[in-house]
Amino acid sequence: MKLYNVGILGATGAVGQEMMKILLERKFPVGELRPIASARSAGSEIDFGGRKCTIVEASDDAFEGLDIVLGAAENDIAERFAPAIVKAGAVFVDKDGKAFTVERYRALFYNVLEACGIDNPTRERDGKTFYTYTPHSCRHTFATLMKRVKGADKDKLELIGHTSDDMLRYYQDVNYTDLRKITDAL
Repeated sequence: MKLYNVGILGATGAVGQEMMKILLERKFPVGELRPIASARSAGSEIDFGGRKCTIVEASDDAFEGLDIVLGAAENDIAERFAPAIVKAGAVFVDKDGKAFTVERYRALFYNVLEACGIDNPTRERDGKTFYTYTPHSCRHTFATLMKRVKGADKDKLELIGHTSDDMLRYYQDVNYTDLRKITDAL
């Protein structure tokens, strides 16, 4: 099983502590856990499932080598470090999403496709560039693949972010071979 290097920005606060608890409860495959907080907390240790993890001061280079950064800090701190997190190549999951604009999300999404070697052709229309694969189309791909999985519709709807079971009927007209190529690359 692949292990992920996870950073928690704001690890010493209540939200950060809860995030660590959930990672342990869900048995998330954590390789390195890097708690990231203010200079005041840097150097002290946090227990993570019996492992002692030294708190690192939040700085632009604190995110190098991480796969995922969970944001448990205030919005101004998340906004301050979001560009450094993305630049380090980590996926940033902010606690309320405000630091992660649509533009940043799309840029990260397209960078991930490129890093996976997935060609994403563009087309021009009215002076704007449009990509073939978008976050929305990949959500549809995921939903379509979920149709082939046995399980309760309510669980599938929760995973794709819909509440109406009518949505499960909209994800049917696809080329499975193309979907498989994309998902295998990811």
